[in-house]
Amino acid sequence: MASDISWSEIKKELALLNQQEMLSLIKDLHDASASNKTFLQARLLKGEVVLDDYEVRIYTAFFSRSKHGPTDGYPKLREGKAVLSEFKKARPSDLRNYLDLQLYYIETGTSLTRQYGDMYESFYDSLLSVMGEVAKVLEKPENHTLYTYFLPRLKHLYRDGDGFGWGYSDELQDSLESIAEAHGDTNVYPKRSW
Repeated sequence: MASDISWSEIKKELALLNQQEMLSLIKDLHDASASNKTFLQARLLKGEVVLDDYEVRIYTAFFSRSKHGPTDGYPKLREGKAVLSEFKKARPSDLRNYLDLQLYYIETGTSLTRQYGDMYESFYDSLLSVMGEVAKVLEKPENHTLYTYFLPRLKHLYRDGDGFGWGYSDELQDSLESIAEAHGDTNVYPKRSW
């Protein structure tokens, strides 16, 4: 059975291929799926990576292809998080673009809620777990440039994330305030009224 073949066995076979055979195999992998193509482009092409393919896949994980909102088992949070994981594997040192995609994941989930109404607890937990990862990175003093770069989107997310259930709004806004405070910005967000 193919799934029983270990990586070490595959590695031995790959070592036997000449350069042309290796290129042919990589081309076949490239052509086999959109995610393979995106992965190879992100890993191998130098310079600015295009996030469009990743963003489309995250968007599709939240929204069906229908104009009428989420249907047929949507949102598919696991698929959206898999896109984040895939990007991180393809570009492990590309922190800015990884944060960009993480914020896009949160923004897209927040947009879905804004458009179609309150969701369920595990939906918000997924968004907040990604927000927690973003906060850990952006709270670090050495990431002040990244904080400044993303601040307009963080402010927008603060406003858009207001008024939802399951504690989502409070936890989201707490995280955003914590990031700002870590950089000495105590008046970035409006005071909340309890």
